[in-house]
Amino acid sequence: MADVDKLKVHIKELESVTNLITVLTVRVETAENKIEVARDVTEKGVLKNRIIKLSSQLEEAQHLKEFRTRRGEAVCLKMRSYLTAATLVQLTDLLDLKVKLVSELCKLEEKIQLAEHQISALDKTVFCNKR
Repeated sequence: MADVDKLKVHIKELESVTNLITVLTVRVETAENKIEVARDVTEKGVLKNRIIKLSSQLEEAQHLKEFRTRRGEAVCLKMRSYLTAATLVQLTDLLDLKVKLVSELCKLEEKIQLAEHQISALDKTVFCNKR
């Protein structure tokens, strides 16, 4: 049963690191877009610092992903003794699909959060202009 537990842990950690990479990527992109339209020098400086920090975190997350990939390969090797070759291929295909779907879901959640923030800011602007 230890091998099954290792597979479960691998799947959870793979999902976590995928979420982390996706969130950091979206936040870097958002900060880069904001810096292009920012006019205030102070705001641009804050955004540049944020991009540097997020990029560093993204690099660390990529290292975690590489580690997780190596561990996943080791787990899959262990699964060879329990699964047929065809089933093992299905498992790896499903894990790849899960990573893609988790990433897409995370991107959509970040975009929704950004859109909600923008709607809130617009509502405040409209409310202030009505006064």
